[in-house]
Amino acid sequence: MIFIRNALQAKMDSNSLTELLDKRLKGWDTPRSYKTIHASQITNQEHIFCPREIALLHITKKEQKGRFISSATRVAFDNGDALSDLCRNKWLMWDTVGSWECAYCKHTITFSKRPKGKCEGCGTKDLWRYKEEQFVDPKSGVSGSIDFFIDFDSGKHIAVEVKSIGKDDFKNLVAPLAEHLIRTEIYLELIERSGRADVAKIDTSHAKVLYLSKGFGAKHSDFGRVLPFKDYNVVRNSKRASSYLALGQPVTEFLAGGSIPKGICPSALSPRTKTCVVAAECFGGDYPAGSKLK
Repeated sequence: MIFIRNALQAKMDSNSLTELLDKRLKGWDTPRSYKTIHASQITNQEHIFCPREIALLHITKKEQKGRFISSATRVAFDNGDALSDLCRNKWLMWDTVGSWECAYCKHTITFSKRPKGKCEGCGTKDLWRYKEEQFVDPKSGVSGSIDFFIDFDSGKHIAVEVKSIGKDDFKNLVAPLAEHLIRTEIYLELIERSGRADVAKIDTSHAKVLYLSKGFGAKHSDFGRVLPFKDYNVVRNSKRASSYLALGQPVTEFLAGGSIPKGICPSALSPRTKTCVVAAECFGGDYPAGSKLK
């Protein structure tokens, strides 16, 4: 009788949290606006950056395609964002430098350490949330958001790029991954070129890439104990960073009244055209490279 009762109770609740979570989390991602060129775009190896594509998006007012995100991928992304937020807003909250926004009234304190007093806007205390600092190169139009800056009491603040990583990859990590190295070099160049007054407070000679393990961590070679963190110095490489930033310059020049940039696909049958929403306009003959809009 007990077996039958338990079976009936289990049958009564046939709803699945797993199914509900999968349904809620998977779906098409909203694409970023083409009106801002992000540092991640010019280093993207899956969808190589094309200045002609961006120019034609401005002309046609079309939007780039989003991508389908599975629930597993969404959780992985959100885990990474959550770890980064913990690092800035909790673990290193008294060492982190940047802008801080009151979660209640949205009053913002710019480029400083976390405020210790009450919010000047609403009087509440300890509701500050970190806001990433954005830097733009006026020449190329490329923009980048720095995860946070750290104060080591060394005179100038150090830019930090945070990356979460699986436990097995974390264990084998001995240097920054190439993609993260180059991206951080670009960020350093963006900071220097931005012209912001805050640049005087920042050390643009080097930055940090901080890896956070999604697992328990691993024995650290320098400290001899299990830790879930590893950080590496990245020295500014203006030559390499400039070669990437130059990719955005034809778009900036076009928007200032210059000519339509040339594309990167040799023909309309190139594999990349399958993911390009302006491929038809690119090869249609109405917008030849080097011409100007009438």
